[in-house]
Amino acid sequence: MVHPTDLLRTDSTGDEGSFVAPLGDYRNDVDCGCSALPCLAQKLNLEKYAKPRCFLGVLTVAGLLSGIVVKYFRGTSQIWSKHYDIPQDTVDWLIYINEIFVGLFALFLAYWGNRMHRPNWLGALTIYLGISCIILAIPEIYQPFRQEETDLDTVNGPVLCRIQKSAQLTNLSININNQIIAFVILILYQVVYALYTVSFVAHGVTYIDDNTSPNQSPIYIALIFASLRMGKQSGIYSAWMPYIYSRKNIFVSIVWLLVASFLVIAGILIAMFPKVMPNTLLRKSVNSLLSIAAGNIVSDKFKSDTDGFFKSLFRLLKNKIVLLNITAMMFMQSAIINFNIKEKDFNQVKYHVSKYNDASGYSDTTLMQISTNLLKQPLIAVSYVAAGLVIAKLKPKPKYLIYWNIKSFVAVLITFAATRFFTCTSQLKNDFGGRLSVPYCSWNCGCSYDGPFHPICLNGETHFSPCWAGCTSYDSSLKIYENCTCGLNGINTASDGSCDTDNCSIFWALAQVHAVVSSALLGTTYITSLIINLRAVASKDKALTLGLSLTLLTLIPYLPVRAIYDVIADNFCEIWGKKTCQFYSDNFALFISIVTICFKILAVLTTIALLPFIRQIELYKNCNSRRESDSGLNFMRRTNNNTRNIYNNDPTISVNSRRNEEPEDNEEQMALHHSPTEGMHQSEGRLNTSGSRSSRSDRINSYLSEGDLVPPLRANMKLAKSTSRTSNTNSALTDSSLSAIANTVGDDHDSDFSSLQRLQKVKNLENKLDSSQEIPSSIESVRQPTGKLRNMKNNIVETDF
Repeated sequence: MVHPTDLLRTDSTGDEGSFVAPLGDYRNDVDCGCSALPCLAQKLNLEKYAKPRCFLGVLTVAGLLSGIVVKYFRGTSQIWSKHYDIPQDTVDWLIYINEIFVGLFALFLAYWGNRMHRPNWLGALTIYLGISCIILAIPEIYQPFRQEETDLDTVNGPVLCRIQKSAQLTNLSININNQIIAFVILILYQVVYALYTVSFVAHGVTYIDDNTSPNQSPIYIALIFASLRMGKQSGIYSAWMPYIYSRKNIFVSIVWLLVASFLVIAGILIAMFPKVMPNTLLRKSVNSLLSIAAGNIVSDKFKSDTDGFFKSLFRLLKNKIVLLNITAMMFMQSAIINFNIKEKDFNQVKYHVSKYNDASGYSDTTLMQISTNLLKQPLIAVSYVAAGLVIAKLKPKPKYLIYWNIKSFVAVLITFAATRFFTCTSQLKNDFGGRLSVPYCSWNCGCSYDGPFHPICLNGETHFSPCWAGCTSYDSSLKIYENCTCGLNGINTASDGSCDTDNCSIFWALAQVHAVVSSALLGTTYITSLIINLRAVASKDKALTLGLSLTLLTLIPYLPVRAIYDVIADNFCEIWGKKTCQFYSDNFALFISIVTICFKILAVLTTIALLPFIRQIELYKNCNSRRESDSGLNFMRRTNNNTRNIYNNDPTISVNSRRNEEPEDNEEQMALHHSPTEGMHQSEGRLNTSGSRSSRSDRINSYLSEGDLVPPLRANMKLAKSTSRTSNTNSALTDSSLSAIANTVGDDHDSDFSSLQRLQKVKNLENKLDSSQEIPSSIESVRQPTGKLRNMKNNIVETDF
């Protein structure tokens, strides 16, 4: 087999028949990212696992674990925020502040991690995430949770009329120092999670995309994000455990600590992958080898280094496809994210549903359990995988992907507008003058003005909460409140929920169905937009492109757009408590819906504006055969006497071709005459310029900028001293020989480098050349190519991976 760095090269001198090929400046790429125990890699032969599928498996596990972490953290926020005495308004920002940190760090982290070592960065940040999860348990160790803090009836139970209730709540002893330490650790955890998120997307996804075929990477990318969604679903279930088992621990729990430990292990495994996969190095090396064999002398002056940060960023900002595509997703994300944040307030106004259920969703109604808690995340994961499979297998044109995005956005827009403007509720009993009125019948209940909205139906009227209705007991089996002092005509029992529940149930069900279906549709557009962004830029700009996407998709929705939603909410508050708004007016729901629709319309219009530009990119690599891609190499050969002799002795070459080959200025004319499809074979990420032709040196520069051809590590003095000898060597292989080399090396992905059968591979290569190559008998230098390969075999540089 061909080892990753055993790339047909010889440094022997004086052997006119030896074949010389560039090694390329990538010795540092063939490494194990985690080099603390190099002997371990040698003993276990870990190089055999340096495959895209192995990396995909480890990355999906990391995505699954990180999804569990984020949902568990947010699902238990109601418990730990009360334990550490953190105000609810602060918690609302704290659980989403990681998204803001993502926007702040995305560009710089994506750029520098891509320049250095992507698996190292991703692995290190995964380890740090696991460690930060463990650190979250420190404040809890010094200040454990009490039993009543994790009791569902205490956290989310009905607020009944109890005169001594306020006195009972004053016996809480809080360690102020521990509270400050806990708050700082929570912020630190959110910062680390934000850094991990950036690396997961910008480094993990691009590493997979760069080391797999463009026709396979959509499936791999879809699986990565699907694992994240399934992790979030598991995190929802994990957040229910403190309520189900009434446990006293949140972060000092088996589930949390196990997930944190597995994150550390996953980070170590990710960091052990090389900077570039061996299959990618081998592919680039073979391309370079075939190019030199075809007569192209590639030197250091053609080498393209990574551009600076600002130069790369300005280049992306000039890319209309990337900018319009990201802007369209930014408008849609702004609408979806901010409506989801305000959705509980919206449902409270439109359907009289309490928003003060536990944050984990365990005490939600049956409809919410089925839609939001059980179906939403799995359906999004399925939509990711379905989109990846369709793109990989059917290979739709870019314009059809944009058409799908437009149709999906329009469908989400129409269904949203059709389900959000119905009115089905009546006025509350306890509102007066924009504040809660204290009825005489419950004046001694000690009800808090900041108490949660928990509607009950008493005498056909909806009361704000059981406490304000004077109810002193609750039958959980019948869901009936008893001994309500505000009852009339001897009726002192009230039912749980609003009196308008029957009228609003159908509208609420439609809204929940819309939320699930629209999330699945938008999941498909996320994958299509991501693939378009990756293919619209050069390989070296992929990570920065995803970093720019993360910046705009987080900072804009969570800062300026959220400020707009907050201003609307503050201006349409109907019932104020002492600190926060307890209930909003009907105009709040109306304006929130209108603003959300406007952002979705902007997303549709921006996607339509993308159509004229999307035709300029190619999403897929032409993988019909290696012979097809190698057939154009003869038109890139340097003109010399030997090539003229080959053409003169080859009866298959026409007279016109010979005439066009002799003058050097007519080389491009010959390429046009013989290779009408040559312009179609381009490296991924470049714009389709098949309609225009350029010189040979321009084509070499173009390929070098994409990394398809690897320049030699140093100038080859033998090539510089003797042009004739180089020409003899470089023209020694015909098209069938070059194709045989490429076919022997293997495909672009998942090449197995686990064994050390180098000699056997060379023998196989010799046999292929012997059986496939037809060589003119008049040329002595090309009569015995297998002898050259035997010389190469003896001079192969063996460097272990």
